[in-house]
Formats: sequence, C-alpha cells, structure tokens
Amino acid sequence: MTVDPVTEDDLRAYEKVVREAFDRPLRLPNLIGVGCGRAGTSALYGLLRETPSVHTSSVKELNFFGVHEYPYHETGMSVTDYCRNFLNWNKERWCCEISPVYLTRPYSIESIQKYYRNTDVRFIVQLRHPIERAVSQLWHFGGPGVYETEDSFFEAGLDTFTDDCFCDTQWEEPAKVLAQSIASNGLAALIETFGRSAVIVLIYDELKFDPSIWANRLSAALDVNVPTHASPYYANAATPTKQGRIGPSTHRRLTEFFEPELKRLAALTDNAIVAQWAANA
Repeated sequence: MTVDPVTEDDLRAYEKVVREAFDRPLRLPNLIGVGCGRAGTSALYGLLRETPSVHTSSVKELNFFGVHEYPYHETGMSVTDYCRNFLNWNKERWCCEISPVYLTRPYSIESIQKYYRNTDVRFIVQLRHPIERAVSQLWHFGGPGVYETEDSFFEAGLDTFTDDCFCDTQWEEPAKVLAQSIASNGLAALIETFGRSAVIVLIYDELKFDPSIWANRLSAALDVNVPTHASPYYANAATPTKQGRIGPSTHRRLTEFFEPELKRLAALTDNAIVAQWAANA
C-alpha cells in the first residue's frame, strides 16, 4: 500500500478547516445522557450517532461535569476545554454527550445545574433494576476479585455503605457499586430544576424487549427521526451479561436496601416496568 505525499495545498486546506473550527463560538451540548451506567449506554450512543439531527461527541464518555472538571479534579478540564469537544457541531438541532456517571454523582448534578439553569436542554436518563445493574457492573470490572464471591462483595458494600459513597471515585469498591445503582436523587434533582418535560427516561428492559421503544420515545421527545432499524449496538444490549449466583440471604438484604429507591423511582417515572420492580421489592 502506498500513500501519496502531503502537498502544500493539502496543508493549506487542513489549516483552513482547523481555523474555521476554532473561529466558531464555543457551545455547551444541549442534550446530555446522564446514566445510569450498565443500562444501555453504548446502544444509546449508537442510536444518536445514527440520527442526522443529532451531533454526538467523538468520545462517548467525557465525564466532565463534577468529575474531570476543574476544580472537582485538581488537574481537570475547564469548561472551555470541554466545549472544544463540540467544535464540529454545525447545524444539527441537538448536540449530545453521554457520561453515565453523572446521574448518581452529586457533584455532577450540582455542576449541571450551575451551567444549564434557565437553558433549553434535555437529559436522557437510563434506568435498570438496581440489583441487576450492580451485578452487571461487578462483572464489567472483572468479578468479585479479593472478595471471591458475589455474596461477599455485596455484603461488604452493604456493611460499609454511607452517603459519602456517592461522591468518591472508587468506582470498583463494593459500596460505590451500590451507590451507582441509586438514581432517584439525581433524577429528582433534574426534574425539580429543569422540569419533567426536559427529562427523557429510558428503561433497559425496554431495550432488550424491543429497541424501537427507545427510538420512538427519543424521536417524540426530541422531534427528530431516530432510526429503528437493527443495529449492532442493540445486539450488545440483548446479549446476557455474566450473572453470578447471589445467595438468598444476600439477595434479601439487597432487596431491602433498594426498596426505598425502587418506590421513589416508581413515583418519579410513572413507568409500568419500574412500578413492577417496586411491587416486587
């Protein structure tokens, strides 16, 4: 394979494109996927990338607000650095980035409220049954590790859980894994600040059952045409993740732990699937 040498005209054309990009005004995205994690993030990203009216960041998870943002992170990004990820946003109605850690991290919600108050913005919230989500995250990180079994892992999380777990960044620690399954605090804050119409709720079970449910809901909420055709991203979501064997005692403790969360989510979402989760708790 041969590659043609770069000419002076090529360099001038490249310089022109770069200068035009940097001359554009810096803008914050107006569509943010906030999580939860392990609830179809890749499928959502793939859906929106295939939607002509939506510009998506080239990096799926920028983790800016309240995570890699300065001063929350001492060597983090400025808002200018963040906005430079969207220089190619041109005439699309929506510009989107998806970082599933935002929803369950109070610092992220705080930062989003600061930047977007009184702004026309939409948020996409993905929900998954909290126990199932926590198990999926455990295996995403490689399994119980030094805890040896799922029961030991989750028992350690239940025994050490405090409200401080929401703010730390020890993503693989047992208590933090549980904290990332508690979505109602972030969801309630977004609804209170921006209004119910600004929050689009998607349920992971819907994606597994019929991906067009997500596409149709997004199309209606954003007034765009999200494709409903088969996508490799759907296949990833439909593939069962490795599930361990949580013993009845640990499962009972997890159910009791998440029962208030499930009831609050049912009230916030008015979704039949979430209501069934709460009823079974």
